[in-house]
Amino acid sequence: MAHEHDRFHPPTSDDPYWTETCWFTFAVPERRLSGQLYPFFRPNQGITSGGAFFWDDSSGDLHSCRYARNFWHLPLSPEADLADLELPNGIRYKCLEDLQRYEIHYADPDDPEDLTVDLVFEGICPPNLLGGGHLDQPGRYTGTIVLDGETIPVDAYGFRDRSWGVRSQFGNTISGAKHGGYSYATASDQDAFHAITMGFEGDTLLPIHGYLLRDGEYSTLVPGKGAREVTERNREGIPCLLYTSDAADDRYKVWWW
Repeated sequence: MAHEHDRFHPPTSDDPYWTETCWFTFAVPERRLSGQLYPFFRPNQGITSGGAFFWDDSSGDLHSCRYARNFWHLPLSPEADLADLELPNGIRYKCLEDLQRYEIHYADPDDPEDLTVDLVFEGICPPNLLGGGHLDQPGRYTGTIVLDGETIPVDAYGFRDRSWGVRSQFGNTISGAKHGGYSYATASDQDAFHAITMGFEGDTLLPIHGYLLRDGEYSTLVPGKGAREVTERNREGIPCLLYTSDAADDRYKVWWW
């Protein structure tokens, strides 16, 4: 039996908006290429959706990126097991080691030459849990993808997350925050960070959850310590961000564009 966080969690109510997610994102840095698989499960409705998306530096828009397909209202069997799952849109997941190693696959159901993904994810540190309904984990991806008929090897660091609980499509469902941020980077098996930040008043976003892996030493962020700021934007209006985290004898800063 797989770990409970590698399987579907039993819904705690009959709310139709009880939701589970299982997101994997990966990259080919030398090609300036990134991709993600993002299925979205609603077991009380017996349905799921599933998306596959790929970007490079030619476009950041869904209508013009390298690949974007999202499938809605796919049937979800009551017997479906997230630890060994196959969806009608071509996504397949298999847990190889609890909370640590996973096979992830995708094949475009109309033309596998458009996109096929065959990767293994291996975590570089334990998952970081947020309350009783969310986790995040950095890791290394190895394998291949086929994009527009070209086979591309993958050996790079990336990320995954999971969430489970009621997620409505209406109203403000992010803990009452006016706006928020989800920031992460993984440079190696020794250096990575992640921060979920939320703004309740003004323009400052404070971290509520995250971790810092520096020189192989792992620590979780202290909620409310540090800040995420949009310091400038590029010509397309995309933020150039600064994240700072205060500690007793240190100040950690990350910029990214």
